[in-house]
Amino acid sequence: MTRDDFDYALENTRVILAPEHQIATFGSTSFNFYLISELMDRVNQVRIRNGKIQAERPQIVTPEHYCR
Repeated sequence: MTRDDFDYALENTRVILAPEHQIATFGSTSFNFYLISELMDRVNQVRIRNGKIQAERPQIVTPEHYCR
């Protein structure tokens, strides 16, 4: 992916319906999503994808952790 491809995707991305809850800064958060994208090689056709995002509290991993 080129920088131009990335910029094009970013400029043409819209959030239609935001999640009900914000992503927790110091906890766990998960939410389902749908992604609708146009097909670059076919006119007037889209692809619908769905998934689940799960974000957890960041952890610090030290060298001692790997020595256990």
